[in-house]
Amino acid sequence: RKSSPARRVLDHFSGLRMLLSLWILLGHYCSFPPQEGIFTLLLGRGYVAVQGFIILSGFITQYAYRDADYSSRPEVWRYYARRFGSILAGYYFFYARAMALGQCSLVL
Repeated sequence: RKSSPARRVLDHFSGLRMLLSLWILLGHYCSFPPQEGIFTLLLGRGYVAVQGFIILSGFITQYAYRDADYSSRPEVWRYYARRFGSILAGYYFFYARAMALGQCSLVL
């Protein structure tokens, strides 16, 4: 693996992504009366936050892995194992939490 110069940390994008995830969270757990002011009108449009979060996540992932060398098959498998491992760990954690709290049933 080649060494690359220190890359700037994109704190502003990560902060924006955190705000978008908060927006999504509020959209799931809060009910907003329809058309009662600009604040609730904005928060009621959760799909905007989801799209922005996905775009920023893709950009941050590309930025983080842009210098990696994926010319060999083991490197590609290692990349996918890390990506899917980080996603599935959170997924199964929150699925188990929801089952423990009785918020969902086991459906396979």
